Amino acid sequence: MASSQNQASSLSSSSAKGDMLMRPPRVPHNRKRKAPDALEEHKPSRRMMAVVSYDGTDWSGWQTQSHGRTIQDSLEARLSGLLRVQTTIAGAGRTDAGVHAKAQVFHFDLPTTSLSSLGLRPEHTSEDAAAAVQLRMTGLSENCGLPSSIQVLSVIPAPGGDAFHARDSCIGKRYVYTVREGLGTPFNARYSWALGRSKMCDLEAMRLAAAH
Repeated sequence: MASSQNQASSLSSSSAKGDMLMRPPRVPHNRKRKAPDALEEHKPSRRMMAVVSYDGTDWSGWQTQSHGRTIQDSLEARLSGLLRVQTTIAGAGRTDAGVHAKAQVFHFDLPTTSLSSLGLRPEHTSEDAAAAVQLRMTGLSENCGLPSSIQVLSVIPAPGGDAFHARDSCIGKRYVYTVREGLGTPFNARYSWALGRSKMCDLEAMRLAAAH
């Protein structure tokens, strides 16, 4: 059901600008650091799970396209340069052009042969590798190698290892569409859709529609 507060309403409509929040599998905050695994250094790769936030206003959506500037392309270019090998990522979902994400999950495989590019050796743990990638991909754009509109929030070893998949393991997605009654302002133009002069939401009609 839609609600009106401070002249702004939430509305499920593709014509409004949207934010997407994706919840990754729960990982205990007090999880103990894993001891080095003698077999881990012989694995060809380690699967990583990352969470990214972005302002999609100036982007052509999430997914790689033949013509367009996409979030996936930017993340893959940064990872490929960091790991010194062509790296492909898989997202928990896709966003269209102009849509933002507060916490979108993606995964990638980090080759054991690329650990040296992070200053690590094969005997280092997946936790060490994740921390090294996170250190190099978070923070200010001049430090993380990503545009200021994209910010990686975290990188951890994928729960479940190679069995984890960002899309198939996703346990929930929440989409928020924001509509502003009347005229908008330059300060919220990127994150809401203004109805226009003197125009208001018909909350009763919205409640009736939401009931079906």
